Amino acid sequence: MHALAGRLFTASDDERAPLVVVVSRGFADRYWPGQDAVGKRLKLGRFESDAPMRTVIGIVNNVQHANLATEPRPVVYYPHAQGPDSGMQLVVRSRSSPAAVAGAVRDAMRRLDPDLPATELKPLSDLVQGSLMETAIALSLLGSFALLAILLAAAGVYGVMAYAVAQRTTEFGIRVALGASPSDLVHLVGRQGLTLTAAGLAIGLVGARLTSSALTQMLYGVRPSDPIVYLSTAGTLAAIALSACIVPALRALRVDPIVALKAQ
Repeated sequence: MHALAGRLFTASDDERAPLVVVVSRGFADRYWPGQDAVGKRLKLGRFESDAPMRTVIGIVNNVQHANLATEPRPVVYYPHAQGPDSGMQLVVRSRSSPAAVAGAVRDAMRRLDPDLPATELKPLSDLVQGSLMETAIALSLLGSFALLAILLAAAGVYGVMAYAVAQRTTEFGIRVALGASPSDLVHLVGRQGLTLTAAGLAIGLVGARLTSSALTQMLYGVRPSDPIVYLSTAGTLAAIALSACIVPALRALRVDPIVALKAQ
């Protein structure tokens, strides 16, 4: 963590130094909007209490304390030496494995105070995964249903196009007899399939936009109306639909004009 403004705590901010605090950006924006929070004074507790006033010496970025689904709450930090607490959380950054760091942390705490307990040591990734467990399960289910929907959509487009080609066998035979090239038939079938796909995508995008607000609590770092997500999804569905049109289009190329005209 680094200071956005002012400074962070130093070893000189002990019990003999003036009382200081560092506030989060959300705290500064909430209580001193449009002002420089560094140098402001506040009291930890009710205003009418006899708690001493403290000076803001720095501003830091917001931190997700609870989970990724909620907005970061305003936070005030103060030196442990100026407000000792019975419980503490120690965060250690290291390039070593969590198991190696855990042993070193326990040894360091034991050297400081043999009676100081370390109740729980775990990697930060475990805490993040635990906070995202329910969201991960919900998104996995949604992803499974989405994959199933894509498969059903592809099967539906293929079925519609195959039926349309079968119904237009005579038409294709006449077109071939009148000089239509294979590419003309492919373009004809493909254009029909893409027209149906475009209509379905338009309806789907409108429905997705109307219902995307329901997924707001499951998203982090992505807006429900993110254009990249919409464009990539529409492009994927369009590619799948185009692939589903290939077999009916190839079937149209094999139409024998003589057989088609005799069938008529």
